Amino acid sequence: MNFSPDALLTALVPLPASEAVVIALSGGMDSVTLAHALCRLRDAERLPFSIKALHIHHGLDIDADAWADFCERFCQVHAIPLRQVQVTIPAAGVEARGGPEDAARRARYRAFADELLAGEVLLLAHHLDDQIETHLLRLMRGAGAAALSGMPRCRPLAAGHLFRPLLQFSREQLHAYASECDLDWVEDSSNRDARFDRNFLRQRVLPLLGERWPNYRDSWSKSLQLLQESGRLASELAAADLSAVATENRAVLSLSQLMDLSAYRRRNVLRFWLEGLGLKGLGWNRLQQLDRQLSASASDSQLRVDGEGYQLRRYRQALWALPAIQEIDRTARLDWDILAGDTLMLPQNGRLIAARGAGGGISAQFATSLQVRYRQGGEACQLLGRPGKSLKKILQEYGMPPWQRDRVPLLYCAEELAAIPGVGVAEKYAASAANPGYIVTWSEMQD
Repeated sequence: MNFSPDALLTALVPLPASEAVVIALSGGMDSVTLAHALCRLRDAERLPFSIKALHIHHGLDIDADAWADFCERFCQVHAIPLRQVQVTIPAAGVEARGGPEDAARRARYRAFADELLAGEVLLLAHHLDDQIETHLLRLMRGAGAAALSGMPRCRPLAAGHLFRPLLQFSREQLHAYASECDLDWVEDSSNRDARFDRNFLRQRVLPLLGERWPNYRDSWSKSLQLLQESGRLASELAAADLSAVATENRAVLSLSQLMDLSAYRRRNVLRFWLEGLGLKGLGWNRLQQLDRQLSASASDSQLRVDGEGYQLRRYRQALWALPAIQEIDRTARLDWDILAGDTLMLPQNGRLIAARGAGGGISAQFATSLQVRYRQGGEACQLLGRPGKSLKKILQEYGMPPWQRDRVPLLYCAEELAAIPGVGVAEKYAASAANPGYIVTWSEMQD
């Protein structure tokens, strides 16, 4: 299929309903071609939405100002409202993963998200060749089926959506349209530098494929669609499996149910679970390691796998996804007068919250002279209505996970353990049924 305004109109059929679309206009051939075809449809009154453009000025290239000027002139000629946004690429980011191009891409998408209004759709001019290049680059990194399926045609972005209407068209088809319409565009000189992986594929690898297999793009496009279908099937299976292994706490999975699944389905549902929690996946090697560890021992409470900003821990036949746990000063002592403030912030350890109530909790007569300490070893307590026991035994019987036992804040009155927040109050310090008291809870969440 050749590219034309009519072909574009067909490609826009799945576009989310919107009163306005925003063209990500770089000034290159792809985005200029998309903008021009949209203008022809608009001028023929064939679009149900208005169009505007957004240009991101990275400032990385010496010609960046000229590109911005070109986009401004183009939009003036074609009566497209244009917004230009200049982004700063931190020097550290340039040297970070992926180099300056990847740092610029991340900054660009942050700007897209910031600028997109509720209900708007951002149009990106990625085409079939871009999709194939992305597939090959991800293949070189050992990506899974979902990533190998390429860039999604549509996905949510901030308050709106991102949509790629040109994924079925080749660079050659877009160039033919641009040449026929005598369009001007800007050329990025860095696109000729074969030291960059994408340029190497574009200049050397794909032309060789085209010589041997002239229609390889059609076949590749079909394979990408099949990979997308496989990814959707895997997600649907993972959603069904997650409902079987989930608990009331969405950050905790039942291991007895999880281990009933095959290894393939376990890894599939684990990926899906982490994604649903907004956590970055573990990657193939570490996911395999986790699965082996889960299979090796049914009672290893020391199992710990670190992700990016989180930990996976095992306890009592459950797998927990926890925020990365920061070290605390276990020698710290914090004085607390509940009457002066019912919330006490704990350095690196959340906060304590006191709620007043009739009966239960710490008696009000002790509420002004409490001190927060941490477990040192050898502590004991007689909780209300129970025999005296060691703190270690109390926490085990309560079912507190091992990683919380050294972090749970303990409330002391003078030199006696008066209360364990969330667990119980020592009989000597408990409020009677007829007297007011304070029920203290511990929230691990950091502000």
